Order: sequence, then structure tokens, then C-alpha cells
Amino acid sequence: MSVPSGTASLSDIQTEFGGSNPISMSEYYNLQSNPSGIPSSGALSIDNFRGKENVFVLTADYFTSSITLTANDINGSGAAWVGVSGGGGGGAGVLYGNTGSGSGAPGGSGGVHGLFLSDVTDLIGASFVAGSGGGGSNTGHTPGSSGRSSRGSTGGTSTFSYGSVTAAAGSGGLGGPSGSGARDPGNTGADTGINITSSIASYYSGEYTSGPTGALRGTAGGAGPAVYTGGENTPGNSYGGSGGSGNLTIIYEAVPQVT
Repeated sequence: MSVPSGTASLSDIQTEFGGSNPISMSEYYNLQSNPSGIPSSGALSIDNFRGKENVFVLTADYFTSSITLTANDINGSGAAWVGVSGGGGGGAGVLYGNTGSGSGAPGGSGGVHGLFLSDVTDLIGASFVAGSGGGGSNTGHTPGSSGRSSRGSTGGTSTFSYGSVTAAAGSGGLGGPSGSGARDPGNTGADTGINITSSIASYYSGEYTSGPTGALRGTAGGAGPAVYTGGENTPGNSYGGSGGSGNLTIIYEAVPQVT
């Protein structure tokens, strides 16, 4: 629903945006709406609300290292979506030597395990252990077969004690000759549990939302660049990037903008 675009009243605004009685226009400054345009100061009238609907504003907390959650880490007592991500895989460097040239390869990002809770305070006391990011491989100045490098390391799996959740890691990339099939980017870790984005869309079906709608992943390590030390026949040392550690994401049910 939205405030009628034609004849509208203060009651219509309260029905859409919430508020308390007696109704006062001063309650409604600087609200998010769809479409936007509610003033944050100055004159405010019913005309500013015609055709506008309330926006359910989601917020999130992100944890990138191991933690046991306390009440201070939890935002409110409503519903929440939780995403546990594994560590990302390391990228691969690539050799450029007299046997040919190739391309470095990125690692894969961490997989996500998603879950939904009707009461976020159930998470108090739950422990998160972040999976480490996989290290990138480098080429060590040594020419190889058609420019191949070693594979970057696989990331570490993350665990979460609530429901004994395990989140898969991304695998490392393998640098190799361009176009030959030997270059092999790492795979993203498997996603399990609920699809957080789809669950949020279903929960707010027909309503307009803003804010985060998906969990962070352990980032993939980047591919190593072409490196020469003295021309194409003198390979340099090409470093693949390290993957990022696993993450815990908690996305909170939107609270009314006006209470």
C-alpha cells in the first residue's frame, strides 16, 4: 500500500508510516520512502506524502573474525537472516618464460550457509569461527611448462555453533597458458541452507525494502599479473592474491521508521 495520490489525510500517512496519537507532522521528517522526497527540515505537508510508500530499511552486522556473540553484539529481538561464509581461495601467479606465456587465475570466493531466525536473541552465546583465506601462489622466478604456476591454496571452512553450521571454502586458482585449458580459476564454495536474498524478498513480498539483502562472502584472491625481469624470456615472480577470511553476516528485520 501507499498513501493515496489523490485525497489523503494524516490518518493515511500514519497507516503507511506508523506513528503515535495525536498525529503530528513533526514525526515524519526525513523518512525513507518510495519514491523518495520526504523533507528532512522546513515545511512539511500531506502533499509530500501523496503516492509514497514506506520503505522497510534492513540493517546488518558483519563479523570477520572468530567471536562468541553476546547481547551487546545483537541488534534487537526481532527476526534475522544469518549468513556464514567460508574463506576465499588464493589466486595464482603465472610464469612468462621462453616456453610461452600464460595467464594468472583468481581463486574462488567462499560459500554461504544461510538461515532464518524468528528471534535474533537466540544467537546469544553462539560461537563463530572464521575460516582463513587461502594463500596465493607465486612463480618463484623459475620458467615452467608453458607458463604454468602452482595452484593457490584453498580457503578454510567456517563454523557456527548455532545449528552446527559449516560453510564451505573457495578453492585456489591455477595459472597456465592462455586459451589452452590449463588455466583454471578456483571454484566458489557450495551454498547451503536458505537463499537469504530470496527469503528476504518473500518475507517482504509486495513491500519496498532497502539495505543489505545478502551475506558477505570470503573474497577470492586475485590473479597474478604478467611479470618480466629482463624481457619475455626472463620470467619474473608473479604473485597471486590471498583470499579473504570467512564472515558472519546478521541482517536484521526492519524496524518501523516511526515508533
